Amino acid sequence: MYGIKDVSKSKMEGVIVVDHQSLLYYDTDLNGGAPKHSENLLERIARSTNKKVLAIKEYVKTHIKTTIFGVIMFFMLTFYALKCCMDADLPTPNDYYVSGPEKKGRGRLD
Repeated sequence: MYGIKDVSKSKMEGVIVVDHQSLLYYDTDLNGGAPKHSENLLERIARSTNKKVLAIKEYVKTHIKTTIFGVIMFFMLTFYALKCCMDADLPTPNDYYVSGPEKKGRGRLD
């Protein structure tokens, strides 16, 4: 399960310390050793993501008014940003050439 090497061939005995709560094990010798995971990377990512989703769920249940306010503000700010981006692309009356007496300084420069 832990991928431990066979210590019967070596002259020194190995020690394995297991932390079942964190799913870690320490395959140590006299020099010590770093913790190793008994799960692969995908399992650890799934476990971490699940913990974060459960934490978000608890926060939403506990602070429902703050969550609703935050969601409404997010949509309002997103709408406002999109509106500003779209308005920047629309032409204004100053973008057109105006001839005649109503031009009042908005005519051609050449």
